[in-house]
Amino acid sequence: MGKVIGIIALKGGVGKTSCAANLGSALSHEFGQKVLLVDANFSAPNLAMHFGLFDYEGTIQDALMRKMPLQKTIHKYATNLHIVPASVEGKQITDHYRLKECLAQVRDLYDLILIDASPNLHGDILSTMIASDELYVVTSPDYPTLSTTIRAVKVAKQRNTPIKGLILNKVRGKRFELILLLN
Repeated sequence: MGKVIGIIALKGGVGKTSCAANLGSALSHEFGQKVLLVDANFSAPNLAMHFGLFDYEGTIQDALMRKMPLQKTIHKYATNLHIVPASVEGKQITDHYRLKECLAQVRDLYDLILIDASPNLHGDILSTMIASDELYVVTSPDYPTLSTTIRAVKVAKQRNTPIKGLILNKVRGKRFELILLLN
C-alpha cells in the first residue's frame, strides 16, 4: 500500500508546489518509485502547469464531487509519474474527508502519493491533513513565514497527522532572514 504524503505551507510563495513537483520527479526518475502527484490546491492550482499540462479532462474536483472516478482524472506524465490536476476554475470542496476516500481507491497502485496542499487554513488544507499519513511543511527563513509555519504545525498536531520534517526553501543569506545560532 502506498504512503500518502502531504506537502503543506500556510503562506503562498514559499515554493510548496515547486517542492512537490521536484520531489515527485526525483523519486520517480532517480529512485524508480511509482508516484502520483495530486493537486489539492483548490483555490489556486498550478501543479499541472509545472509539467506542461494545460489542456486536460478530469480534475481532482471532478472526483471529489463524484462526477467521475479518480482513476479517470489521472494523467500519465512519465512511466512512474502520474498527475491528478485541479481545476483552475477554483471549484470549492465541502466534504473534506472525501480526498482520503478517493485516494484509497488508487493507493495500492503507487509507492507514494504526494499531495500539493492549498496554502490556506480554510477547509482545503484540512483535506490534505486528513488524507495524509505524514506531512512535510515548506517554509522560508523569514518572520512572516515562520509565524504561519508554526500555525500549520499546531493544526497538524491537532489533527494527529505527523509532521516528518520541514523543507527550508529560498535561503539566500539576506539580512531579513532568520539565522540558526549554534553553540
